[in-house]
Amino acid sequence: MAILLAGLSCTLGGEIHGDLSSLYPENGLNGWHINETNTGLCGKYTGLAELDPSEAGYVAYGTLFITINGATISHKEINYPVNIQAEGVTIEQCLIRPYSCGRGVPVVIADNAIIRDSEIDCENIPLEQVGFSIVVNGDNFIIERCNIHGGSSGISIGSTSDTMVSVAQGNYVHDLRLYTDPDTNETAHIDGLTIRRSDGLGVIIRNNFILVQPDIATGPLFIQAWSGHINNVLVQGNLLQGHGFCLALEYNAYGYGNNMRAVNNRIDPWTDNGSGPWYAYVSGGQGWYIWDNNYSYNSGAVYNIGSAVPAP
Repeated sequence: MAILLAGLSCTLGGEIHGDLSSLYPENGLNGWHINETNTGLCGKYTGLAELDPSEAGYVAYGTLFITINGATISHKEINYPVNIQAEGVTIEQCLIRPYSCGRGVPVVIADNAIIRDSEIDCENIPLEQVGFSIVVNGDNFIIERCNIHGGSSGISIGSTSDTMVSVAQGNYVHDLRLYTDPDTNETAHIDGLTIRRSDGLGVIIRNNFILVQPDIATGPLFIQAWSGHINNVLVQGNLLQGHGFCLALEYNAYGYGNNMRAVNNRIDPWTDNGSGPWYAYVSGGQGWYIWDNNYSYNSGAVYNIGSAVPAP
């Protein structure tokens, strides 16, 4: 059985051999132009009303469970963690600002939803709670033009659908916080954005600014086949900046396929292990199918192009 989407054909259970970019429209700014003035609420919080939970579902155990199919939540302040359990949910132009969360539980569970033009502020959550949590986690969802800060890891996005491409686009992920458990001495992972499974139509990671500041970090973008096979991923137009490996591709338990593409990214590593900056890293497998026009970040150059970054 085959599916034809925007000129790309795939066989269920097989692999796409084409560019995913036509499956979802591109926003106008590359990642190196992204900041707090052009993502999320752009610092403008007037006009927001406090969400009445009954408009979307209900609150239990301090979490907002969204259970109304097709719900659109707009211009609201949401002071709870969010668990989206309905189909066709859209959250737009909202401030999601919880004051607590479950340890290790995502702040927003976003399966099959759209979140756009919103700010997700985790800075009021105690670090011992949010330190092992991902801010936004889910499969088959779209998150774009959002300002995400104050958590430990930023976005975890996956693809299991054969009809919907997952998209993280135009987001600003920054000011992530480091936590070490004082009892166990365990330090939480810090991933700006991670993909751990993509065995559906695929994932587009495009035009984001992902900044990882703590010096003990996995890195801005870590693709790791930890919970399932990964294939059909487009990484394009991003600024990947900070500590750890800026762009990592790891075979891990389930492996990755032959349609992994990294195009026109700017990479600015802050970590050097003595053998050079940690621009990009591949562990196992055949590596990137397409690696093209990826450069170090030079803020003063035309198009912020520094030296070419060779394929890892």
